[in-house]
Amino acid sequence: MTLVSPVEGSRIVGEVEGRAAGSVVAIVAGIHGNEPAGVEAARRVLARLRGGRRPIAGRVVAIAGNLPGLASGARFLDRDLNRLWTEAQIEALEAASPDRDDTEQREQREVLSVLRQLAAEAGRAGRPFAIIDLHTTSGRSTPFSIISDSLASRALALAAPVPLVLGLEEAVSGTLLDFAEQLDAAYVLFEGGQHDDPDTAGRLETATLGVLAALRILSPDGLPSWRDSLERLRTECAAVPALVEVVYRHAIAPGDEFRMRPGYRGFQPVGRGEVVATDRRGGVAVPGPGLILLPLYQGRGDDGVFMCRAVSRRWLAVSRAFRALRFDRVLSALPGVSRDGDEPGQVTVDRRVARWLVVQLFHLAGFRRLPSREGRLVFRRRTRH
Repeated sequence: MTLVSPVEGSRIVGEVEGRAAGSVVAIVAGIHGNEPAGVEAARRVLARLRGGRRPIAGRVVAIAGNLPGLASGARFLDRDLNRLWTEAQIEALEAASPDRDDTEQREQREVLSVLRQLAAEAGRAGRPFAIIDLHTTSGRSTPFSIISDSLASRALALAAPVPLVLGLEEAVSGTLLDFAEQLDAAYVLFEGGQHDDPDTAGRLETATLGVLAALRILSPDGLPSWRDSLERLRTECAAVPALVEVVYRHAIAPGDEFRMRPGYRGFQPVGRGEVVATDRRGGVAVPGPGLILLPLYQGRGDDGVFMCRAVSRRWLAVSRAFRALRFDRVLSALPGVSRDGDEPGQVTVDRRVARWLVVQLFHLAGFRRLPSREGRLVFRRRTRH
């Protein structure tokens, strides 16, 4: 195998390639500049792969996201780099002159280029391509994972014993997850814990190694101490539901003066109407009851807090069956459901006709909900059902 050593300030944190063919994996860290633990975790993973007792297969490349942000310790300098990845935003970026780019647009062009090169390389060789996206939180939180809910991405997330959060991509637009869908890549995001928690990088390292083991890039037998770390992570997450879905997002507008009340942590239960924050209008109450997710305890960001609720793990088995039976074809033919113009795999739903369990059924069948349009629900079938 070959290893490109990490260079401070370099886009490519490092790279490891095995002698045997296997998946191509991009580890993306530091998309937010105040989250350096992800970069440290990526470095540790590369060192583990180099020093393991068994040879690895495939190729793993670690990429630093926002270099100026990491250098200054700022979440971003001009705009949030993790809100720029929709198809429309990328098309606009590439149609514009690079001379007019702000800080994050320059960073996006470089990350975009690297990820496309890796996806193309995997495609030419007929090898799977996966993205592991490493993040940390401003508030205390149990680690968790986020995916675009395809079966391929789900398999990656379930390789680490942390709660799986569904539906966040429907509440927040423009994350790297959106670009992974465009590339038809398997994708998992890990939130490892609070930014400055000394254990956060280790959690991210453990979760990432779990994914690489699931992809058969490495053999767990070659990393005996990793099994101990995996059990510690499993114990740490044992008190939190294994599967949750996002049901509410409190968005922040400029000038809101949003302030989260102190003491909340990720997955903490709250009651209906509980005041969890304040802004210029007064108290901010959650619709509840449910579990708090990603409470904002940093100066920048447009997501004040999310709410989620526990979902039975049986839902995963039911949705797998729905997708194996191609239930998406049945839904697309139901009354009130029509094709959305020339958009492939995209449909609109008239709620006056299709009334019952619409969102749930489309989720089970592998569709992602998009913003509603003209009073109609809009869904797009995920490429990797």
